[in-house]
Amino acid sequence: MNSQPSATPVPDEAFRRAVAEALEELRAARKVIDAQKSELKIAYELIALERQVSDGLKNIRTLDAAERQQLQQALAAKDRVIAAYEAEIVVLKKNRWSGWKWLKAAAVGAGAGIVIGAIAGNR
Repeated sequence: MNSQPSATPVPDEAFRRAVAEALEELRAARKVIDAQKSELKIAYELIALERQVSDGLKNIRTLDAAERQQLQQALAAKDRVIAAYEAEIVVLKKNRWSGWKWLKAAAVGAGAGIVIGAIAGNR
């Protein structure tokens, strides 16, 4: 027995057409499969991109919460600084030398000077 196929021509024309059509269908199926492989590759890339976008949005939401927390802390610190300045202003206003205080100090100083001068002149 010969394991190689025989090269004898097949007289049946219908069989040849059927084989040719089957071969064309096989080639078309391979093209469809290749196209589907490309589509699947693109779909997987889109899914990966969608996951990245989703993770990015989660990070942005987390960042927003962290930024809000930082802003709230900064605002609280600003309020504490303003309160400290306002308290200092109250103390400074209380201890401020107004025109009347200057006039009183000058009068007391002049009076003390007169008394000291009188005492020193009588000696």
